[in-house]
Amino acid sequence: MLLLLYQSQPHYHDVPEGACASLVGKEWLPKVLQELCNGKCHVTPFLQALVKRCLNGAVSLDQEGHRDFMKKLLEAIKFEESFVETFLSLLLDASKKKQYPEHIHKWLTEVVETVERQYPEQFDKEVYKILSSTQQGKISKRKQSLQRLLKETMSIRCKFDVMDKLYHPNAAYRKEALRYLTNNLDSLRVQEKEMIKSSFIDRLNDDDVGVTS
Repeated sequence: MLLLLYQSQPHYHDVPEGACASLVGKEWLPKVLQELCNGKCHVTPFLQALVKRCLNGAVSLDQEGHRDFMKKLLEAIKFEESFVETFLSLLLDASKKKQYPEHIHKWLTEVVETVERQYPEQFDKEVYKILSSTQQGKISKRKQSLQRLLKETMSIRCKFDVMDKLYHPNAAYRKEALRYLTNNLDSLRVQEKEMIKSSFIDRLNDDDVGVTS
């Protein structure tokens, strides 16, 4: 019934907190959602609304039950490739504060590491896209949230340090990143080369001529 509601009513973008609190207590729900996915049932609208509310409860409301449920959901469900972008956007929108209690921050980094491990190609693509964005507003805030989380995920951080520096306000960092890419371009995977191509061109056309000198 819930799936039909979210499929047929496009304006339903959220799950009420009371309903979410009840749903996260259903041990069987993640498995059932995966079975529905396997059966080609369109669960994305409901899943997006549920994840959004669950992340808010896990982070803003500090609800341990929501955090546990989200871990189980990530373990049970194989997201469609297009949903990885949606999930990361929802996660970053839910973690805008500069500081969180240690247990919440640890949970956030674990979620990031889980998504990177399960969806490596999609994760890399979306992270590169966010880090290379120069847009303001919501995209800029997501970028800041992502940068904070990547600093704590040692297994992922090194991979994106260069990308971060390519768009650093300090020209010295941009020059350092450009020099690194010039010297190590052959060691990058084809996919990584494609991802950084536009960023590399941006730096070759840098406003500060010292960056390319």
